[in-house]
Amino acid sequence: MEKSSRRILFALASLMCLLSQGFASTLRQEFKDEDTKFDTIDQMILNAETISEGSSNPFYFSEHTHLIRKELDMVFTMDELLEMEHMDRQKRTTAIKPTKSTKRWTNSTLNFEVEEKVFGTRDLYEMKKATQEISHYTCIQFNETSTAENRVQIQQGYGGCYSRLGMVGGPQELGLSTGCRYKQIIIHELLHALGLHHEQTRPDRDNYVIIRYDRIHDSLEYNFRKQDWRNIDSYQLPYDFTSVMHYGKKAFSSNGENTIETIYREYQDVIGTNPGLSLLDIRTLNNMYNCVSDSCDLKESDCGTWGFVGKDCKCWCPGTSRQHPVEYCFEKDKKELGSLDYTYECKDYARNCAEEKRKEARLL
Repeated sequence: MEKSSRRILFALASLMCLLSQGFASTLRQEFKDEDTKFDTIDQMILNAETISEGSSNPFYFSEHTHLIRKELDMVFTMDELLEMEHMDRQKRTTAIKPTKSTKRWTNSTLNFEVEEKVFGTRDLYEMKKATQEISHYTCIQFNETSTAENRVQIQQGYGGCYSRLGMVGGPQELGLSTGCRYKQIIIHELLHALGLHHEQTRPDRDNYVIIRYDRIHDSLEYNFRKQDWRNIDSYQLPYDFTSVMHYGKKAFSSNGENTIETIYREYQDVIGTNPGLSLLDIRTLNNMYNCVSDSCDLKESDCGTWGFVGKDCKCWCPGTSRQHPVEYCFEKDKKELGSLDYTYECKDYARNCAEEKRKEARLL
């Protein structure tokens, strides 16, 4: 990378930090004044910043780690940002392509380790629910290890919820401060680590949502920058209002009003609220990590309009609820294989099971 480009990016990052530092507290206060429950992904992440001990603000350049945080919870090195700016002939994000700085995880296995003496029983329970839900619906596996060269280090971090993008090589941090330790946020951050960007930055998003820049502080508008089709592979999947990677309607609002308005009004209060993986999140991960074996002779056309071939070479169709996003398309598969519904059985944390079920019911 040219030194001049690095100096410019460093200066811009520092300026963004200064401009947004004061505004971050204003943004939080707007939510507090409305007595919000922080029930969308972005609100929960923002709230985690406010209750984290020693946290700074969610839009910053860290002199400690030399990482730049964008869109609340995605962290990059300056070299990675510069590389993405010059990736005109390559592809990334919801179908991230291997590049110098971002890769898919080898053998569809994300290695991870959890910082000791930081996370309690309930926190570990939420992590387990998150990893098992992803593995239930996809071929992605999670391997807890402290020796793998490439691994995610789940830590308290430096405040808030955040992750690197894809497998960057060597140990990489995934921060989960106190307010981040809920299944849907952990899934959201793990999907960043697996290579997914935020849904509302898709290049075709203007066909589905309107961004109200008049309600966003000037210093935060960069968080709504669209990706370019030269940098995206969507696998021809449609825009997903229900994605766990979609922010809520008031993301980065300067006055508490909606900043993301859905063109289809029935989705206005849906964006940012999914408690787990959506059907299209599942399809994206399965396509991205080649979950369907080459020996499978089924085609998506065999599975109906909204159906697709699942990791078990069976036709999967839209499920009955957000908690159960997919089901087998054909009765013969339901009878032979049972339900595709995912329910985490609380066994390891028996003393807390009843309370955790009550908490989960409230969250959902």
